[in-house]
Amino acid sequence: MKGIVFSIKHRERHYRPTYPKGRITFKSVKHFLTRYSIEMLFLVVFLLSIVLGSFSLSRITDDTLQKLDFLFLTNLDNRLELAPFDLFCSSFASGFVFVLISFLLSFTAWGMFALPLLCAFKGFGVGLSSAYMFSQYSVTGIGFYILVVLPATVLFLFSFIMSLK
Repeated sequence: MKGIVFSIKHRERHYRPTYPKGRITFKSVKHFLTRYSIEMLFLVVFLLSIVLGSFSLSRITDDTLQKLDFLFLTNLDNRLELAPFDLFCSSFASGFVFVLISFLLSFTAWGMFALPLLCAFKGFGVGLSSAYMFSQYSVTGIGFYILVVLPATVLFLFSFIMSLK
């Protein structure tokens, strides 16, 4: 009887893989890059286009900024006058347009080339709107951007990259 009890306990052991602690190995970097290479590509494109958008604010006219107001947050005075639910709906609608376009482009033959451009356009708009708020509204614009726009942008970025993938 004693042999049966101890043999059953040995069969119930679960396999736990061991990982090197505190070291980054070539195998772990290779695994990370093979697992998350598409996401990293879209993240790099998004970040580079944010920088490009923020530096190109001086060359953009006011008429162009008014046309882009639906897709990006550029008019802070009108946004502050809206009710919280209307502001949420406005931000949700602009994000939904990009997710819908990425969904539709993923079914096309040229989607492989168009999706990075869509990601770059969204990043360009985010950089453009942040630089516009910083230059027009100084401390108020920076505070509004950090407290309201930046958390929503980061959450949207995660969902946008997943939809692009």
